[in-house]
Amino acid sequence: MDLKVSFLDSLDSEDELGVVIRSHIHVEQYLNKLIVELNVSATYLDKMKLTYHQTVQLAVGLGLDPRFESALYKLGKLRNDFAHNIRGNLNENDAKSLYQCLSGSEKSMLQSLVKKTHKELDHDFKDYNRSEAKYKYIYAVTMLCAALETACKEATEKQV
Repeated sequence: MDLKVSFLDSLDSEDELGVVIRSHIHVEQYLNKLIVELNVSATYLDKMKLTYHQTVQLAVGLGLDPRFESALYKLGKLRNDFAHNIRGNLNENDAKSLYQCLSGSEKSMLQSLVKKTHKELDHDFKDYNRSEAKYKYIYAVTMLCAALETACKEATEKQV
């Protein structure tokens, strides 16, 4: 199944704990795909047993734009908070801390896409800032996945 379709499907009916854990899994899959596209053998990548933090470092070291690094680290921290502490809800601080890791242009693009999507779906528009924390988180992670998908495509094109 396509990573994008799988990612969006996984968020459709998940509770907030599921959203955080599954979104992290998908982001990590994108990172692994990118690393393989950048000529690291998938077999050896698996043998390295990299932590998520090391996977982010390797992806950036191989060419992923460093502007995504802090957002990817924040995502890992949020996942760890959910996985190792008894909590099941995303709060405003969670969403805000991830959003603040995005660059200015990504924040503008995110705001614009949220507005456009709600308009196209004929929803009563709720701007990003008035959205629930869960949806703010989903918007930001979707932006990260789109950036990683683009990086994977660019890496593939360089190989041709």
